[in-house]
Amino acid sequence: QAIAATAMNAIQAYGCMLALGIPAGPVLAPIAAAAAVAAGMLQVATIKKQAEAQTAEYYTGGFTGGRNYRREAGVVHEGEFVANHDAVNNPASLPALSRRAVVEAVQVAGAKKIYLVEKALAAAIGSGLPVYEPLGSMVVDIGGGTTDTAIVSMGGMVVSQSVDVGGSRMDETIVSYLKTYSSMLIGDRTAEQVKIDLASATPPQENRYVHVRGRDLLSAHAMDVQFTSAQAYEAVREPCTAILASVKWVLERTPPELAADIMRNGIHLTGGASQIANLDRFIAMSTGIPVLLAREPSDCTILGLGYLLENPDLLESLPVATLKG
Repeated sequence: QAIAATAMNAIQAYGCMLALGIPAGPVLAPIAAAAAVAAGMLQVATIKKQAEAQTAEYYTGGFTGGRNYRREAGVVHEGEFVANHDAVNNPASLPALSRRAVVEAVQVAGAKKIYLVEKALAAAIGSGLPVYEPLGSMVVDIGGGTTDTAIVSMGGMVVSQSVDVGGSRMDETIVSYLKTYSSMLIGDRTAEQVKIDLASATPPQENRYVHVRGRDLLSAHAMDVQFTSAQAYEAVREPCTAILASVKWVLERTPPELAADIMRNGIHLTGGASQIANLDRFIAMSTGIPVLLAREPSDCTILGLGYLLENPDLLESLPVATLKG
């Protein structure tokens, strides 16, 4: 969360300097780009020429460390980047100034050509959905900061919504729960581990627990409490309900001809936070639609960007980012 805040501050400061006409590129652009990638807020795929072979290299950053993907590419263009503009905090309504700041930051970092891809669309491609066929597919990408829900068909998004709820919000609610009911303060990493070990979107069938160490807010001394799976469920219930509300919002606005495809093919979950226990079951019980978790949920977005880079005809159909005004 501290890294994400640093990235947002750098991007916002960079955007303000652009608005004032101050040449901030050489100073803030690399900082904004590097901080955004480190926070997992910006995902970039690039093409590098190595020896006589052209190889696609994909990189994604996150709190658990970056990962690299290398594979032989087909016909590609050296020096081209794909930048996911949705990676900045509020994907669906990214302000023009912040968008310009991110685009120029990636340009200064070395990109010759930048394409903007909606996060949910990239996730749908990376999870193997038939995005370019005349069928309706529904993807729910639950990342660290946002949840992007969309109906995709014929290479575009028909209905979509982005809400500021994700893995980080779940961590925050666990911290808040312990602060309220145990008068104990824990760090973000501890909260994330508790989420991974115990949190569930549905009431737990068995009573499990972990010992959580933190700081007593009353005495300022170290303390240890037993945190149960039932408490973890109560802590994350609010963000899980918010994710479900976004899913229902999109379903209610889905055209009838595509709704039939979704009823038949199900809702597909992607993103690291989609792996919280029983979240698929929670959504399925509430909507009456089958819910499937992607094979590599944490990597779907960056793999989708990589697929676009490997297919120039699809890449050329995307909007190219330009800096105007």
